[in-house]
Amino acid sequence: MDPSGLRTFGVDGASPQGAPVWKGGVSWLPALAGAFVCVILMRIGFLGFFFLVPMGFVAALWNTSTAWVSVLAAMASHAGIGLGLSLIIPLVPRDFALDILYFGVMVSAFVWIIRPPEGGPGFLRIRAAWRLTLGAAAGVSLFMGIVSSAGENSGVAAFVRAQAELLSSLSIESSGSDAARRSLLEQYLSPERIREMMTALILRGGGLASCMLVFYISRFITLFLAGLVRRDRAWPGLREFHVHPWLIWAFSLSLGIILLSRLVKWQVPEIAAWNVFAACVLMYFAQGAGIARHFLTRRPVSPGLRLFVNIAIVFAVLSPGLNGILFGALILLGIAEHWVPLRVLKQEGPPSTPAA
Repeated sequence: MDPSGLRTFGVDGASPQGAPVWKGGVSWLPALAGAFVCVILMRIGFLGFFFLVPMGFVAALWNTSTAWVSVLAAMASHAGIGLGLSLIIPLVPRDFALDILYFGVMVSAFVWIIRPPEGGPGFLRIRAAWRLTLGAAAGVSLFMGIVSSAGENSGVAAFVRAQAELLSSLSIESSGSDAARRSLLEQYLSPERIREMMTALILRGGGLASCMLVFYISRFITLFLAGLVRRDRAWPGLREFHVHPWLIWAFSLSLGIILLSRLVKWQVPEIAAWNVFAACVLMYFAQGAGIARHFLTRRPVSPGLRLFVNIAIVFAVLSPGLNGILFGALILLGIAEHWVPLRVLKQEGPPSTPAA
């Protein structure tokens, strides 16, 4: 069994060179099982973060028809559970329809990320990184549309208010017995201000970056599990990731538009530029992480040293301040590769000479 299909599929986003594990028509059992697990995970608290993985697993190991049948089955199951719960909790038709639409967009986008169509227009088979970015943009745009159009009495608005009140309460309680600090926090970290800051952060790239990370983590888990099934541990990683050279122009232009828009108070161009900037930053972070991984894995490393390096990385990521320095360093490293070929392997030993 040739595993190159899965690897090629994950790295460059093209159609798999090898056939999936199971070929033919629709495989109904995995399609329905993937949909069932997806919907169950969606309904189980913190496990909802992984609800995309079953759909990606089906898309990675079965054919395109099976993957999209699984998407339709998941949407139907999600709607059926919602209708069943309406017997207990009153159902608002508009919110119910928007919830189904958002769920369908997220699941469809992730299946497209894992397995683009083998036929049809060429733009549907762009690189995986761009599919991930466009899928995240679609999900965030729909989510923000739902939030902005929802009334103050909607469930979404109630959830946002609850989160803002919780953050405000935790911030104020952290002041302890310092009356002056407490008064200042009550003034500047009221629930209303926190809601405004949350909305501004989500609009200005925070929502897009979060959705991209959800897609990336789900994709990584999906390909890891699919690699175990195919007994192929060499799933695609960041070490092979490269951005296009023109991305530096998008990065520079978006930064310039942000600065200009803030000067002239243009909100719409500023919000658009912030989202482009956030996508570029994540791309360069991924490239910087790939460069770091390239240098860490280029030469044989003892298990003890490898364990120490991994622990140090985890410590740096979890440490406030250090994580910002690490994040910034990897971004600069990724940008630097536009001018310095950091992942070009040096030839060891004397060059070969032609035979006499």
